[in-house]
Amino acid sequence: MPFVEPSRQPELSDEIDLLRKYVEQAAAPVRAATLRKDMRAAQRWKRARTDEIANAAVAAGVVFAWGSGRNPRYWRREAGEFLRERVLEAASEVALPKTELAKRASRAAHDAGPKQAGAAIAELLKEGALKQVKAIVGGGTLFHTASVPEALLRASAEALVAKFRTLGMDAAQVAQAFRVVSSPEHTPLTAPPAGPAAETDVAERALQILRQLQGGPAVPVTVYRLRAAMPEASKPELDRAVMALAATQRVYLTRHDHGWALPEDERERLVHDGGANLYVAITIRD
Repeated sequence: MPFVEPSRQPELSDEIDLLRKYVEQAAAPVRAATLRKDMRAAQRWKRARTDEIANAAVAAGVVFAWGSGRNPRYWRREAGEFLRERVLEAASEVALPKTELAKRASRAAHDAGPKQAGAAIAELLKEGALKQVKAIVGGGTLFHTASVPEALLRASAEALVAKFRTLGMDAAQVAQAFRVVSSPEHTPLTAPPAGPAAETDVAERALQILRQLQGGPAVPVTVYRLRAAMPEASKPELDRAVMALAATQRVYLTRHDHGWALPEDERERLVHDGGANLYVAITIRD
């Protein structure tokens, strides 16, 4: 792409803003080829003009380039930061081998690439945000978010259940015997209340647990972790509770940028508002 001199950028302010709005509305990073095609159709910009404006938008810090070469991608989020978030999100759900963690994070980060995900894992490990431990069950090395040690428990529980299944025991029997279960949705942080709870009680309990789970003021908590801490609440109950907390302005919700593209089992772990939105994280409003 041609370099845009600083003196030219003020002349492009309107075009930069137009391109920024286009990129901000995109659910995923937009390839340069798609951007050129759409801008030519909507604004009659030639390829060189689109490249110039895109380059200027990146230089101004209002758009971020994902990759380089002739066909990079553009988006509203910086690629490295977004990928780091997805690594921590995946490693908060369950402790994973490095290869699997990189694969899941890359897929969640709009196919950022396993190599880039591996680099992000190395950075987070060096910073102490990730922990590397030997698997308690099954051998090997696992990675989990440092602030979520229960992710290792989930991985161990799954491996333990798999071993006992070879002896003819099912997951329910193992859960009853060891008070652990085989999936993140059934790992309570505290003892659940007896019997079904009213929707208002579910919302209040969800808020209470969110306060226990958050790492500090304004730190988001993934929906995965909240579900894991509230196994007594069904998906519809918890979805309604979270949406009620949002409606009363007690929490902020973070929408998943490509939730509907996820496999069904992963999509079911998100909060659905009953319409077109799926949410992946919750932040308490203080």
